[in-house]
Amino acid sequence: MPPLKNNRHELFALALVKGRNQTQAAIEAGYMPSRAQQTGAELVLYSDITERRKELNQATEAETIASVKERKEVLTEVIRGRFTHFMDTEGRLVELTEENLQSAALQEVRIVEFVGKGALGKEKSMTIKLHSPLQAIDLLNKMGGDYPASRVEVEPGEKMTEALADLLARLRGYGKKE
Repeated sequence: MPPLKNNRHELFALALVKGRNQTQAAIEAGYMPSRAQQTGAELVLYSDITERRKELNQATEAETIASVKERKEVLTEVIRGRFTHFMDTEGRLVELTEENLQSAALQEVRIVEFVGKGALGKEKSMTIKLHSPLQAIDLLNKMGGDYPASRVEVEPGEKMTEALADLLARLRGYGKKE
């Protein structure tokens, strides 16, 4: 849908999408502040404005919400993250750059500076904490449907008692019923 022909209606819809309430949106669209509350309540009911708001919200969501592929890529980055990515060949932590601070594997970076006297001078301590790769693997497996169903459906009656006993036996590790 192209922008609304009535410019003030378009501005009203845009203001609502930005999070303004009806009164604020009416004022931003150029309506009289003394009637803005009533005008906003009326405008919000117009079908063209309602449709335009839906369209603008969907466009915003499409740009801001991560796709399944993007979420999987982030989880994969967490899984592959290693402390060695933040160390030089001698095992010292490297200076953090904007690029390596963008790593999804990083959970926390803490830098503390100590100021001492004499030979100690100024020292810097850096702590790096990574996200758990096991949790990322778990989430990725759930997204991919890699876990078996955890629900067992059984008809009521004798078969239910039998199925429950079999399930309990397997959970306790007493062997499987054949």
